[in-house]
Amino acid sequence: MNITIIGAGPIGSYAGYLLAKEGHAVTIYENHPQIGSPIQCTGILTSDFDEFGFPVDSFLVNTIDRIEVFSPARQRIAIKQKDYIVCRIKFDNFFADKACQAGATILLNHSFSRKDGEELVITDSKAGKELLIKPDIVIAADGPLSPTAKAYGFYLPERENYYGIQAVVSGKFESHTIKTYFGNEICPGLFAWIAP
Repeated sequence: MNITIIGAGPIGSYAGYLLAKEGHAVTIYENHPQIGSPIQCTGILTSDFDEFGFPVDSFLVNTIDRIEVFSPARQRIAIKQKDYIVCRIKFDNFFADKACQAGATILLNHSFSRKDGEELVITDSKAGKELLIKPDIVIAADGPLSPTAKAYGFYLPERENYYGIQAVVSGKFESHTIKTYFGNEICPGLFAWIAP
């Protein structure tokens, strides 16, 4: 089966790895020139990730053992929980490498443009041209505002009202504690977290 995956993040690459391992022809299209950059999301994994048996040490930044949750009224609840903070560039590339080793092809600087009947139009931004492809299966792994999901009618418009801001900062933080804030003066109407 000829399978197209839009997006070479961890989900797209992991899907590509599993499908290529089963003998399918898999091509993963990634719109950025480098996998994992720019960083799209904080690298927080629950310890359930251990069940996959992957070597966490190759992309581990920190191990968390506690989460503090602050309510809108600034009430605090502390929860003991093991989580991992991972380097997203290393994490994303770990899965992209696994996909390639299993036989998948990853094309950088290639993005989904539109659906044209049974065909997809993929833009090769480096060559400045469009490619027409007709895969058997398309997997939309191009994020929460997925143009691919929109083209196939699998998109919830209410998702467009959410925006995220992420920053890497230096400071004094509790090294093994994630702090999460809901709806207070730090993040009115939304939530924010600090992941050391």
